[in-house]
Amino acid sequence: NLYIPEGITKLRNQCFYRMNIGVSDVGITVTFPSSLKSIGGECFNYSKIIGTVTIPSNVTSIGAYAFASTSIEEAIWNANAAAVQQYTFSSSTTLKRVIFNYPITSVGNYCFGRSSQLELIDFSKCTKVPSLPYSNILTSVPTTCEIRIPSALYDAWTTATNWSTLVAQGYNF
Repeated sequence: NLYIPEGITKLRNQCFYRMNIGVSDVGITVTFPSSLKSIGGECFNYSKIIGTVTIPSNVTSIGAYAFASTSIEEAIWNANAAAVQQYTFSSSTTLKRVIFNYPITSVGNYCFGRSSQLELIDFSKCTKVPSLPYSNILTSVPTTCEIRIPSALYDAWTTATNWSTLVAQGYNF
């Protein structure tokens, strides 16, 4: 297990890149401190993180590829970071659920791509439709993946730029 002590405010780029790869088949669980404000790009990329990752509410910045190619099953985004960067959860083939408990304003390129076990992405806390510069965020994600959105935003969401492409591909909102 990886316990990041209280008082740590920033995890730099590639801080735990490829952690535990080739050393052991045992995965790790990460416990973040409430003092954490920033998770750098590729911070946990290719690391054997397992189970649920809960990103604390004080986090205001999460870099690209931060949790890409990990073994997590669930990500709970309590972070105050409104932008989901490119490739954040890509190629996390055991990832089943991502729950955003903070209003997201934008979702980056290939964010969930090749996360082939993804069953749920919960955007229900969003107060407006997040911008989506590319329609490839769900590449190789099954169309059975539920995309949960606020019912009041259904029409706006499903007709918005690039979100409408995902609807046309058969994803359910």
